[in-house]
Amino acid sequence: MNDDRLRSWHRARFTVSALAAITLLAACRARAGGASPSGAPLLTRLAPERVDISGGAVVELTVFGTGFDSLNTVHLGRLVVPAVRRLNDSTMRFAVPTDDRFLPNRGGAPLAPLTGGMYDLRIESTKGMSNTLRVMLVNSREAR
Repeated sequence: MNDDRLRSWHRARFTVSALAAITLLAACRARAGGASPSGAPLLTRLAPERVDISGGAVVELTVFGTGFDSLNTVHLGRLVVPAVRRLNDSTMRFAVPTDDRFLPNRGGAPLAPLTGGMYDLRIESTKGMSNTLRVMLVNSREAR
């Protein structure tokens, strides 16, 4: 192999390696809290991850991530909580429902307390639906 071909081969190998590294870094940044590719919210964590709704008192859940609108819709299991404000570009806080008042198409039925268990949490903005995080709701007053 002559010297020119050898240099070209090394240059091509370096270029491919550099492009692969840049692509990998961009993917890691997006997963670590950068904007999602579609612009939809990207949720990174919840605080707390376990919420006790037994007492009926207002308990707030803080959602951290990116891509929140000024007003967002929270999907907590089958519940849909509209018009939730963000605190800033990366934080939202809302009161966790203790009953099914935010259940779509519930009609005129009396309110029923939420049962304990794991609930999927997603945030919907004008740019789309977020990824899912799970929150544990605890209700020690459930019928035994």
